Formats: sequence, structure tokens, C-alpha cells
Amino acid sequence: KIKVWDFSKNSSIKTLSSHSGAIKALAYNKDGSLLASAGEDKSIIIWNTKTWSVISEIKAHEGDILALAFSPDDKFLVSSSSDGNLKVWDTLKWDSITSFYDENLIKSLAFSNDGNFLACGTTNKQIKIWNAKTWKPFGNLSGHEDSIGTLSFSPDNRLLVSGSSDRSIKLWEISY
Repeated sequence: KIKVWDFSKNSSIKTLSSHSGAIKALAYNKDGSLLASAGEDKSIIIWNTKTWSVISEIKAHEGDILALAFSPDDKFLVSSSSDGNLKVWDTLKWDSITSFYDENLIKSLAFSNDGNFLACGTTNKQIKIWNAKTWKPFGNLSGHEDSIGTLSFSPDNRLLVSGSSDRSIKLWEISY
């Protein structure tokens, strides 16, 4: 179940319960009008945040969904799964436009703020960078001693920050 909170009242105002398993990933689009949720039931549910109604339910993967991210222009939603697949979804039709297989699970996703790159944190201690315009590999970053569970680009896109199960946070200078 997903709980929607009103912090000014310090209370839950809505419970969303369309998933049949644990929720493992949530992502808002840029203007907050959509919320994507996903998890153990292998599906992605797209919620209208004004009415909290379901806009779309996508049978997305063969394994648990581990991470979600909307592109900054809201044209794409990306999902990663324990089935090893990373999928890119068109947010107008909610169709998969491309997918990639990686033998190392992708546990975290982050788009650069300009939308040009997608960073993927993996269980093999690497960050894989994709060109989000062509969906071709751009490069890999190595330096952690365990899986990468969280990623974030700085507002100016010069830095990528990664957090790992090795208990370290690394700053990466990005030049392109």
C-alpha cells in the first residue's frame, strides 16, 4: 500500500492499494501530476495525483521492479527490474519503446537535469551512463566496493553523486 501524507496535518490523507505485492519504487513526474509506483507484482501503476485514480497499469517486467525515474521533460519513464531488464516507456501511450538487458541488477536510476543522460547504479559496483537521446551506452564509472543504491545529478549537471552499500558517497565530475 502507498500512503499519501499531508504534513501540515501530520496525517495520512489517502491510501493507494492497487498493487498485489510490496512497493519498491516511486517516482513523480516534473509537475507532480503523475505518480508512478512499482514493486514485487512486476507492474507499474500510473496515478493521477489530483484524483488519485489509476491512469494506467502496465505489466512491465518478469521480476520485481527495483527503480523508476521520469525524464525531466516527462516524455519517458524508465524502470529497472530483477529480471535484468531496463525498460524505457513512452509516457503518452505507456508503451515500451526500448529495453536493455544487464546481467548485473540496476538498483538506482537518475536522469541528468537536462535530460541528456541516464545514470544506472548496479550491483556490480559500477555506474552505467546512457545517452538518453539515442539510448546508446555513454560510459561506465567504477570506484565503489559494493552495489550502488542511489544516484543524483547536481542542478548544473557537473556532478553525479552516488551512494553505495559500501557505506561511501562518491562525487563524480561529469564532462560531455
